[in-house]
Amino acid sequence: EMFAQAADMQSRSAEIAQANGDKSGMAIGQFLKWVYLLKQAMVDGNQTEMDSIFSALDRGFDDLVKAVSGTPLEVSWGQGNAPCHMYQASNVWLGKDHSDLEKWVASVATAADSLKGVWGDIAKHYSTINSFRNGDPRARAELMKVAVESGDATRKAEAILVLARYAIAIGDKRLASKLVKKMPRRGASHLRAVAARLFV
Repeated sequence: EMFAQAADMQSRSAEIAQANGDKSGMAIGQFLKWVYLLKQAMVDGNQTEMDSIFSALDRGFDDLVKAVSGTPLEVSWGQGNAPCHMYQASNVWLGKDHSDLEKWVASVATAADSLKGVWGDIAKHYSTINSFRNGDPRARAELMKVAVESGDATRKAEAILVLARYAIAIGDKRLASKLVKKMPRRGASHLRAVAARLFV
């Protein structure tokens, strides 16, 4: 419900931006609408809907990158936020492979150098997840630390989901179950929903 409402708000924001001739604002609003609709589909557990929305999100990403190119939003959205959302949605939330995963994680790292602040931690988090995807054992230890110790509900839940999915893939359901029990009880309801369905 909450995610569906957020999607409606973003859709309205995109319409207002379009009426004002704001191409960047329109593309960002439409892109975020799909992000929130994907979260809602994850909560609802509708796989067909998730696949369909992800395809729309992928197209929306291309539109956003074109719309912000050469504007003040190019780094924060074209290189930072949007590639970050795409990496999250594909590899982390849905466990999907995508030909642009490496490109997205590299883009977030580049944007972080310019944007500073919290972006350093964000880039490190997704770089670690990507290194784990590529078989780096040190990355597994890093993610375990995030899964156990992090106070950030989203990062903690993402680390748990990635590790639990891997544990199931190698046949260790006991470890997967142990990890999922550490899911934060507040926030990240879309990730909790996906994690709960790993055992179905």
